[in-house]
Amino acid sequence: MDADLRDIKARWQKTLLDLGFKPIPLENVDDLAEATQLPLPLAASEEDEDPEETLPLSSLGAYKVPEPEEGGPEKVPSKVKDADREVPLVSLTPDALGESGFCKYNPQINEWVKESPENLAETILFVYATQRTDWPTVMQFFPHLMEWINLEDSNADAANPPGWSAPRNRKMREAYPMHKSSGLVGSGTGFGSPKAYLISRDLLKHEHYREMPMEELVNISNGISKVSAVPSTKTYFELWSQRQKVYNDMIGPLKSSETNPLDVMAIFLSIKGLGLAKAGFATQMVTGKLGCVDSINSRMFYGDDIPKVLSRSKPKDLRAFAKEYINVLNELADIGYDSQRLWDFWTKIVAFQINHPGEYYAAELLRPSKEKGGEAELHVVPNLSFRKLYSDRAVRNYRARMGQTGPATGASIGGEHRPWTNPLSLKELLFMIEEEVDLSLDIL
Repeated sequence: MDADLRDIKARWQKTLLDLGFKPIPLENVDDLAEATQLPLPLAASEEDEDPEETLPLSSLGAYKVPEPEEGGPEKVPSKVKDADREVPLVSLTPDALGESGFCKYNPQINEWVKESPENLAETILFVYATQRTDWPTVMQFFPHLMEWINLEDSNADAANPPGWSAPRNRKMREAYPMHKSSGLVGSGTGFGSPKAYLISRDLLKHEHYREMPMEELVNISNGISKVSAVPSTKTYFELWSQRQKVYNDMIGPLKSSETNPLDVMAIFLSIKGLGLAKAGFATQMVTGKLGCVDSINSRMFYGDDIPKVLSRSKPKDLRAFAKEYINVLNELADIGYDSQRLWDFWTKIVAFQINHPGEYYAAELLRPSKEKGGEAELHVVPNLSFRKLYSDRAVRNYRARMGQTGPATGASIGGEHRPWTNPLSLKELLFMIEEEVDLSLDIL
């Protein structure tokens, strides 16, 4: 085996080990495939008690959703009303977040982004992808999105080909096939847009995609189109084409012995497509500091009294803008939600929804006092008021994609933030397959 193959296989096996797979003795293996079919969770908890997000709903506390105010709208769905308005209660207070995926995985991301312009750019594109797209969908289609971007790296028109910029143009819709399938992402009638059709044409340049059943190709193309829709598909390609410049701007602060997150966040704010919360998230990804207080988290922590800075557009003075945002983060840190706990707070919610798709619930958390210098206040917030539920189909597809047979945990979701959690690039995998390299962990 030459050096390139050894390096690729070593990275593949490191990924399997990081995800919780373990080699097993040869005498215990009847079929070599068993070595790659071991059950997860991805990151086993060292605690004696099972993480709360993995427990059956019957083991959790309950919260009764209040009746609407007289004359007010009834926002409770029939499923909750049928259960006498009771929903499971999940604790998101700082001391109830369990094993920290942040402590285990965020330092790995911090080092990985410094290795190359491609690594940093892929991390920023990953942050893009998490805007307005649920986690199961991002994890299914982001690797394919990166494949498309790599395939079309030198094609300036890939994201917006001439003549295809208006997706509702009737003539354009007549120009691409519509394969009816209710199970597909998008419109449910095949290619959800001309863009998805064009993505499929690009993917077909790769042998791996040519061998796929048509419905799978359509599904992937629709998924790429959906994940890349915000801020815009064109923005993804623009960032990727500027990856060396972004890296040059960022690598100094990142490699500094005293990295100032304010410096890093100000640079992220200068990047097209990154608003305040996502610039905070990107800073957290690459430095382990700050965090994401997006529209969902802001409603959870502040209700209707959201700090004004969280709803403002970018001003000219990005550094002052970042300072105001950091003041909000400091207020949350004062009640226990520092960068680590903000990360673990969010990943626990995601894990719970993956383990219980379609289930309404309430979250117990601390909120800053409205009185200056006051004590943190314990609140219960029904998820009816802060986020959408994951669908059964999205979760099933996500589990299949991630090889997840056990329950998700907050720690395992934290691990999925690492881009290399996803399989190696198709080019590398196909290279190993063509060379007939065993992809399982080495047998003891």
